[in-house]
Amino acid sequence: MQKPIVLFLAAALAVSLAACGGSSGGKAPASASAPAPTPEPTAAPAPTPAPTPTPEPTVPPVAGQVAYDQGGLTVTVKDLVFSTGFEPSTLSLTFTNSGTAPVQVQLGHLVMNRYMFDGTLDVEVPAGETVDGDITISTLSMYQAGLPSAVDVAFSLLLTADGTTTETELYHLTVPDGYERTPSDLSKAVVYSDDSLLVACSFYDIKNESLEISLQNTGDRSLTVSLRSLKLAGYAANIDFSQEVLPGTFAQVVPYINEYAGSMEDLDALAMEGTPLPVEMELLITDTATGETVAETGPLTFEVTF
Repeated sequence: MQKPIVLFLAAALAVSLAACGGSSGGKAPASASAPAPTPEPTAAPAPTPAPTPTPEPTVPPVAGQVAYDQGGLTVTVKDLVFSTGFEPSTLSLTFTNSGTAPVQVQLGHLVMNRYMFDGTLDVEVPAGETVDGDITISTLSMYQAGLPSAVDVAFSLLLTADGTTTETELYHLTVPDGYERTPSDLSKAVVYSDDSLLVACSFYDIKNESLEISLQNTGDRSLTVSLRSLKLAGYAANIDFSQEVLPGTFAQVVPYINEYAGSMEDLDALAMEGTPLPVEMELLITDTATGETVAETGPLTFEVTF
């Protein structure tokens, strides 16, 4: 009798525990289905400020370039001016000597557009001082080289201190657009032209009493161009002019007037007034290799401007 009672109580206890577990498990889904908290709104990204425009430089970019800075001497480019007249072109430099001995500065080499140029510079920079100096460049030399502009300028300096002279490395100056001189307009100054040769006379130098003559050989043989006769403003003149022009090359010469039947002062006055100079010229053109006459021109008349 007792055994059935014990089994009955055990079964009742099991049913009671099962009921408790089911009730507990039923509440979990209710808790899991609770709404999630609303997230805080994300702030909008700040707008990117517009870039501030860079002001245009008020000083030409060529100024301020440091060409040399060693041994207490600093060389800074001050300015570069290409003359369109007869005044020399100039490359202005500033020399600052922070050393204890004076330095003598002279020009070593000057190269423009791969042409070697002669220039002048001779400056003494005392210790602890700053001095300006100019490299002067002959405008006539620029015309002779046919240099309408200088996009590549390089120079070296000779530095003498304590009795020892050293040459700096070649400094290549950064030259911006705009540093140009007015080129000669050869299209208005053609004296003679055939299938292979163009001769133009475009410039009169009143200081050096000379003419600028340009020659272009587009043929396949070397030609020699010589002067047969010359008249300036109606008076006979003479210049020593005989120029060989190789095939496919351009040459530019500035021969000097060594004889003139008129007045050089009158020619100078024409140039100073801006009046074109009347010119009459005869040329002899020969084959350089054989000496054969290619052409013998009659009087060629044109005008040359100052």
